[in-house]
Amino acid sequence: MAVFAGVLAGALVYPDHWPTDLAGLLIGAAVIHLVGLADDLRPVSPYTKLAFQFIATTLMMMGGIHVSIYALPPYANYFLTYLWMMAITNAFNIIDVHDGLCSGTACVIAAGLILVSVFTVLYDKTTVTVAASAVLGSTAAFFLVNRPPARMFLGDAGSLTIGFLLAGLAIGESYTPDHLVGLLVPFILFLVPIYDLIFVVAVRWLKGLSPIRGSPDHVAIRLRHLGWSDSRVLYGLLILSAAAAVLSPGVVFLPLPYALFLASCALIVAAGLGIVLYGIKPQ
Repeated sequence: MAVFAGVLAGALVYPDHWPTDLAGLLIGAAVIHLVGLADDLRPVSPYTKLAFQFIATTLMMMGGIHVSIYALPPYANYFLTYLWMMAITNAFNIIDVHDGLCSGTACVIAAGLILVSVFTVLYDKTTVTVAASAVLGSTAAFFLVNRPPARMFLGDAGSLTIGFLLAGLAIGESYTPDHLVGLLVPFILFLVPIYDLIFVVAVRWLKGLSPIRGSPDHVAIRLRHLGWSDSRVLYGLLILSAAAAVLSPGVVFLPLPYALFLASCALIVAAGLGIVLYGIKPQ
């Protein structure tokens, strides 16, 4: 609740009346926040949470934020919007298994979105810049009491809301002023949460478990099993996320061969880490 209140307070400094895209995003985030809060008080079915995430995404899309790949028909863009929003929203909930990881990763990704939005010259992206700054400020403040050893926790009300806000801001940005490799930028920016989501789901499937069933297959838990301290796990993953955030503007604005090289390096590193992590057997 403190994080969401901080985002709303930050959004109040918007230089003009809230545009419809920002209003739609915040209304959708409010729905996610209330569902997450209800789940913190009394467990809510995963399918019920997914249904409300669908509703929240619809409200956001009514405000004007959705995937816009011009080579695709509208229905494909709408489908990708629902898929992206639900995947990232739940990915942030998944990485909230280690003190400071969700809030710290949110800080880094918000900073990366600000970098890209400031340097994008195609059209005005004030909404992304201001809202990402609000998310950065609120999550950075919360990180101070959420880092190891944590004194306060996000809960579903915090992690799901942060994921929804950042996912919406990511598709409210433009990444292809020069070439289509820029379409990979959101995946690079969200490297840590996407990586953990895919890794956990894949490992659970390989074990014959339901993807929504809890298990100690998270990246952070496997690193702790290696003997890493809580702080080393946290800051190691945050450094990885920060490297991806710094990389992202280059993928947008560098000439095609260099952008493709950077994106390829990120994917190769991610694949290599996956192979190493899969070999670690958590208790």
